[in-house]
Amino acid sequence: MPDPETLERMAEAAGHVVSERAAETLVSAMRHRNEDLVEGRIVHYVNPDLSHCQAAIIVRAWSSEKANLTVFPDWSNDRESGGLAWKTSVLRSLVKEPFTWHFAIECKKGSGMLGGATGA
Repeated sequence: MPDPETLERMAEAAGHVVSERAAETLVSAMRHRNEDLVEGRIVHYVNPDLSHCQAAIIVRAWSSEKANLTVFPDWSNDRESGGLAWKTSVLRSLVKEPFTWHFAIECKKGSGMLGGATGA
């Protein structure tokens, strides 16, 4: 990703409006950084029994699309067996299919809701 000084020079060159090309470059750099699948990365797990995504941490990345997760419940109503849930070989899904994971950035800000619902 371009450093802050480079972004500032780009903005000045475009008359304090970041050009479309500069914006595309920035988005591309952010997307690449955000799609790194590494241990410790926070993602969302789609639990079919709930109407919202659950926070999860990658504990083992098998590939860019498959990982082991530790899923964090909201509280007792979201818990499996009274605590954290360990999910193995979970696949990524862009359409939020049950029993899959997706990057948190793929949910609407502050939502985490499935099916396009909005948070209360």
